[in-house]
Amino acid sequence: MFTSPTGEMFTSRKEYVNSINLDTDLIMLYLWRGERTPQNKEEQKWKEELEAIRSRGETPEFNFD
Repeated sequence: MFTSPTGEMFTSRKEYVNSINLDTDLIMLYLWRGERTPQNKEEQKWKEELEAIRSRGETPEFNFD
């Protein structure tokens, strides 16, 4: 079992990382790390953009509120 910072219970960390209830900044971070599977076309586009950034040797800035 995995408990999220907000107290939600998941069967695994993988299930949490792929949850639809995450904030956009966390989704982007997990896509960058390669931990999240894109859940829709928008996330696939974000992943492609992040891979382009990585290929240039840059690191994106993730702003958490």
